[in-house]
Amino acid sequence: MAEEWDFREKMLLPMMSGASAGVIARLACHPIDTLKAKLQVQTTTHIRLLPLLTKTIANEGIAGLYRGIGIAAVGGAPATCIYFTTYEVSKEKF
Repeated sequence: MAEEWDFREKMLLPMMSGASAGVIARLACHPIDTLKAKLQVQTTTHIRLLPLLTKTIANEGIAGLYRGIGIAAVGGAPATCIYFTTYEVSKEKF
């Protein structure tokens, strides 16, 4: 029983914290990444960020800024989960 509790405290908590942090970070940063991707495929050379933001919201709504969030969150959650867990376990072992 002590080993099971040890696993929960030392592994499960950092895993869940890392996955949650990855999803929250992706929610905050995804609109910026979406605009960056749109800027990268533009053929005109002098488009600015603010006009692109207003155009995207006008044409697609706020949901247009979060297009593709599902796959980004699916990729981001495991990555930060592994990072947080590895850090916490390494911190105690070394």
